[in-house]
Amino acid sequence: MRSGPGPAFTSVRPSYMTTVTRVGGEYAAGQRLRARLALWGAAGIVGLSAVAASLVIHPSAGVLLVLGLAPIVTRTRRRLVNVQKGIYGEALVVDLLHRLPGDYFLLNDVMLPERRGNIDHVLIGPCGVVVLETKHWTGIVKSYGDLWFRNGVPVTKSVSKQVNGNAAALKDFLSRQHPDVAGSVLRFVESVVVFSNPLVRIRVNRARTTIVRYSQLLDVIVEKAQRKRVPADVAGKLAATLARISMQDSGPLRPVIARESGTQQG
Repeated sequence: MRSGPGPAFTSVRPSYMTTVTRVGGEYAAGQRLRARLALWGAAGIVGLSAVAASLVIHPSAGVLLVLGLAPIVTRTRRRLVNVQKGIYGEALVVDLLHRLPGDYFLLNDVMLPERRGNIDHVLIGPCGVVVLETKHWTGIVKSYGDLWFRNGVPVTKSVSKQVNGNAAALKDFLSRQHPDVAGSVLRFVESVVVFSNPLVRIRVNRARTTIVRYSQLLDVIVEKAQRKRVPADVAGKLAATLARISMQDSGPLRPVIARESGTQQG
């Protein structure tokens, strides 16, 4: 890991503001760009193939080809829509977490070294270290342990395994960077799955992680904070380490203070 100074956190913060040490968005933006390129590519291939078939064979052949290849374009478009919904859901959660006090540090779109994918949000503060995975799903979602179903269809990638895997990877990384708190603050890095869409219906049996609605998230975080009470200097040190890693991946990031919220959470 390259060395370098960590972000200079603001020393005086109003109690109703969360310190955002990483705005993030690069990973999701990359997903959206790839989905758009795939959609444009699929539509272009279908269009060119239809024109060629119409000219070489018969106009009706072009029509039949379009009808046959249309499902490919539909699936590609659905993927883009899902990516955009995910980005919107993450933005809702970030906006909600802005309401926490100033001794919380929020990092979004965190990418750990030597690990594929990203972590939607990492919240560090009196609550300890919490990994959050946001889902903006609708319909009926069922969880039986690590098995997940969405509208009766099995979910290929287990949401609980994903968020718990991210939590374990983050714990390992931070413990190597801060062995002095590996057995205390970092003994447990908790995981939370947040459903940000109010239209979702959730049924849980033998949950492998904390599963909450958007409206329940702040209460869950406050409860964890009352139980753990991690000092602000320790939380800031851990957040600075993650911010440094993010600076290496995507260039220098200027720490920002979240906008003021009209609601104060204690």
